[in-house]
Amino acid sequence: MRVNGRPCSLDEAAEGAAELLTRARLPLVYGLVESTVEAQRQAAGLADLLRGILDTAASASHAGSTAAYERLGLLTASLGEVRRRAQLVAFWGCDPEEAHPGFCQRYAPARPGRVRIAVDVGDARGPADVDERLAIPPDREIDALLALRAFVRGRRVEPPAAKGSALSLEGLRALAGRLTACGYGAILSDGDPPATRRNPERALALAALVRDAHRKTRLRLVGVRAPGNAVGAESVLTWQTGFPSAISFARGHPRYGPGEFDAETVLLREDVDAALVVGVDPAARLSREALQRLSQIPTVRIAGADAAGDAGARVLLSVAPFRETAGRVYRMDGVALRQRPLVDRGAGAASTEAGALARITAAVERRLFRSAP
Repeated sequence: MRVNGRPCSLDEAAEGAAELLTRARLPLVYGLVESTVEAQRQAAGLADLLRGILDTAASASHAGSTAAYERLGLLTASLGEVRRRAQLVAFWGCDPEEAHPGFCQRYAPARPGRVRIAVDVGDARGPADVDERLAIPPDREIDALLALRAFVRGRRVEPPAAKGSALSLEGLRALAGRLTACGYGAILSDGDPPATRRNPERALALAALVRDAHRKTRLRLVGVRAPGNAVGAESVLTWQTGFPSAISFARGHPRYGPGEFDAETVLLREDVDAALVVGVDPAARLSREALQRLSQIPTVRIAGADAAGDAGARVLLSVAPFRETAGRVYRMDGVALRQRPLVDRGAGAASTEAGALARITAAVERRLFRSAP
């Protein structure tokens, strides 16, 4: 625990954090993708109390999917359902093994009667040990999805004009036939794509494709999320505020504003003048410009003892790492689980994020409502 570089107790650090955050005109509470549900609930309540901005570190990468689901809904399934029932599994521009070793063996193993297809979009390639493979140029991904949608609906597709990279209509026609002929199929796509693949039309086209194919067969779309508990953060914020991310409490009630209240935007616009970072390494999620702005404002950091990037924090609260914290989490398919710590440090050996946030909240309440300490 440190305040202005000086070692201190947990209570002193909580008081220092409360002082910093209550003095701010508009504080930012950011992160939460490597936090338990208990910590996420505390963070949401604290952001409301401070009348600040609340955002998850996954909001930028998942914004396209969120917008598509708001517009079209989502036909999805649990990973257990995919494992047991899927006769066709298509990996659309993603390899789950990269972030989740053993994923395919556990949830989409090869077996008689199951066809596994990798749709490679440029360098975004599917697993190596699939039955079939289809390559799509990255600059024609949206065109490919629209053509595939047309084939699924039984429409005629004219050959594309001679511009850009070549697109195999025959391969897409064959894939459409497989999607509509299978009794139960699943498309696995990247739920947290890198900045180069965050075209919102991609998520919309995938959701529309699954909706159209569902008229002829049972097809589901499952987003492969990054490791951690981003789905838990979105679920907690939704049930606490009505919105999954990018929330402003500045007017005394929650307002939703993707592209307006997300952390990247409010930092670049210099709207916020203090920040509480919890459950994330900001250097891994924010742009260089937003990260530079974050370093210029007073910051409270709650992080595991092994976390990097806390050198510039005005107040640091060191807690047990996420994987060593017992609590509730959500799997990428929305199934709630109880996490058991990988390492048992013994009772009281290290504070948790939820406990640290509860202490900060209590200190903030004392300052705001002038109650006795």
